[in-house]
Amino acid sequence: MSANFGPPSEQIWPPTLNTGEKMVKCPYNPSHIVRSTRFAVHLKKCAIQHAERKLITCPFIYTHRVPATKLEEHI
Repeated sequence: MSANFGPPSEQIWPPTLNTGEKMVKCPYNPSHIVRSTRFAVHLKKCAIQHAERKLITCPFIYTHRVPATKLEEHI
């Protein structure tokens, strides 16, 4: 299973709501598509539910998660 671990700006989907809000794919569960305005709240909840994924918060962008094994390479 391949997942997109890029920053949220690279994960923006075309707007699908009538409000024109941007949608973002969750790094913990790619089937979760969330409004960008709710993304930080969603990440917090999803991180608890998917603790086995071992994703680390990027020190530069709070909503960016990377695998623990790739943090050094990411920075």
